[in-house]
Amino acid sequence: MTEMTDEKRFNRNRIRWFPFIAALLGAPTLVAFLGIWMLFIPVYAAVLGAPTYLLFGAPAFYLAIRNGADSPIMHMTAGLLAHVVSIPALLLYFGSGQHGLNSAEVLIKFGFVFAPLWGLTFGLLYRWFCNLGRSER
Repeated sequence: MTEMTDEKRFNRNRIRWFPFIAALLGAPTLVAFLGIWMLFIPVYAAVLGAPTYLLFGAPAFYLAIRNGADSPIMHMTAGLLAHVVSIPALLLYFGSGQHGLNSAEVLIKFGFVFAPLWGLTFGLLYRWFCNLGRSER
């Protein structure tokens, strides 16, 4: 009996790599495409936020899925937490500027908007891609 529940838990928390990578790359792209009417802000956010999104967001989403996160809201939270964890790295990389608005501040402020949005979109796309794969079987 325990073997069957362990197997179910393993299969539920198993990473499906094609949907994971497709959702990881598709989330900022879809948000940028849908938000292009806002004076290209989401397009710039996708370009400027891509390094931190891939360095911090991808492991956060991986860990969230491995630990049982199955709703897009949980992925949104993982995206926001990944952004909060990335703030010290951004400050170290860009340093503290003497100007009122430096690069790190811009990335941090936009990150609080786009990180949860990309996380939510990632969760929706990942779920959709995984369900799409199951319906073909």
